[in-house]
Amino acid sequence: IMFGTTTQASVGNALASTPALTMRTVSLTAFGSEDSLMFHKGHSRPEIGESEVLVRVRATTVSDIDRAVFKGVLPELLRPPIVLGYAISGIVDQLGSEVSRFKVGDEVCGISPLNIGGGYAEYVAMGQHVLVHKPLEVSHEEAACALVGGLRAYTALQTKMRIVPGDSILITNGASCVGHIAVQLAGFWGAKVFVTASSAEQINYLQDLRVNIERIIDVTTESLFDVVMEETGGLGIDFVFDTSLLSLTSSPTPSTLATSTTPTTTPTTTPKATTLTATLTTPTTATNATCGPVRSSDIIRALSIHGTWITGTNIQLDPPEAKLLLFKGCSISFLFEQAWNLSTLQQGRYLHILTNLMERLSRGDIAVKISKEYPLEKLRDAHRSFDSVPVGCIVIKT
Repeated sequence: IMFGTTTQASVGNALASTPALTMRTVSLTAFGSEDSLMFHKGHSRPEIGESEVLVRVRATTVSDIDRAVFKGVLPELLRPPIVLGYAISGIVDQLGSEVSRFKVGDEVCGISPLNIGGGYAEYVAMGQHVLVHKPLEVSHEEAACALVGGLRAYTALQTKMRIVPGDSILITNGASCVGHIAVQLAGFWGAKVFVTASSAEQINYLQDLRVNIERIIDVTTESLFDVVMEETGGLGIDFVFDTSLLSLTSSPTPSTLATSTTPTTTPTTTPKATTLTATLTTPTTATNATCGPVRSSDIIRALSIHGTWITGTNIQLDPPEAKLLLFKGCSISFLFEQAWNLSTLQQGRYLHILTNLMERLSRGDIAVKISKEYPLEKLRDAHRSFDSVPVGCIVIKT
């Protein structure tokens, strides 16, 4: 009896003297300011549920979904203080009692659900159904870089477009974190790929990709619509993948969307069918044949008859733009890759996409471009540099 009592007391004293396990983390305390990204050294490590794993984070990214939440675009789902960092690659450190897909020491990667995040930390608790094994041939930095952009590109090209060889596709901002993966996947699947770029660095990077690109459109010197009409013989593009998440440049006023060079006061005897055809295909006037950031009107005009525009932007069309979509029989399909993790009903398809992306990375079918790397302590600098990175991804190493 004395032995048992002594042992209990010793164990109790040992537990009491054991320091709590802590970690480094960065939390966002207010929307919209990099100064609100607060670094902490002694934050408690998360506890895991029965079907969760504790991941020692090795790499995460500053993606446009991180920036969207950072700017307060989704206040209905998230409010500070929160820990961002949705693309996560790391090593399994601890298992919940019902975890069957992984073991301690496995290298894994995945995308944390939008309402959880957590990658801007040394450790994060993640459900086993949002993780896949990371191939040993792929670094943690490469895996993290590929996750958000790859999931969005794959969802757009396969789930939304169901792209097949010969389809034509315009990918805006083709050198971005999302765009450079979409360009490679679309080319791998046999599409005729057109991309936009806005700097010499972006153009040089796209030219060096191991994929056939029909035309790189420099939007600083060329009219997107005029180039598309020239390259397609006036047919337009089957699909436009707008890789942006936050916003498009606003379109010109409705009066500048007119395409006929005939003054409105001059009567015409042209048949209605011809007038409609001219509206859909006539090259732009000097007023709207502009260069610069891609506008919604540019995209609509570049689409072929019955074409599809895939966008992750909360767009608002002017009446003339909506009418042009109607006359061309075109459609807009909204893309939000985080929808995969808002429900567990299609987790099999989601896991297939991530697994396929990792396999393509390991085989060299696609490659990711890491433009900058920052330690966790320099996260403020990483976020400040986001808009100035013309090519690829920003990686955070923990």
